Amino acid sequence: MKKKIITMMMAIALLGAGCGANQQAAPESEVEFEQAGKTDASEDTGDELEVISEQEALLAALKQAGLSESDVTVTKMALDMDDGQQIYEIEFVTADMEYEYDVNATTGSIVSFSQEPYTGVDDD
Repeated sequence: MKKKIITMMMAIALLGAGCGANQQAAPESEVEFEQAGKTDASEDTGDELEVISEQEALLAALKQAGLSESDVTVTKMALDMDDGQQIYEIEFVTADMEYEYDVNATTGSIVSFSQEPYTGVDDD
């Protein structure tokens, strides 16, 4: 009888200890996310997408235009939001043409572009 009581008491003690284990401090990774203003949930959902560099965006535009960096003068490079997506607005000129590109800042794909003869006069 004493063995049964002792066994039951040990089982209850183990169960109680197991329940308390769930209430331990958060792992360091969760604490780091909270300190950085993020939660594990925001990391898992992919709400914050990493953007490509300005250089990568420029190279994508130049490749599509069939030009190299030495062929152009960059007149505008800006990271902006357009229709809910981050884009790089890029403008550059050659001796005779003006180019305008919108490059998706997360994928590097060309969203839109235009080119027109360059006269050296700003039409804005």
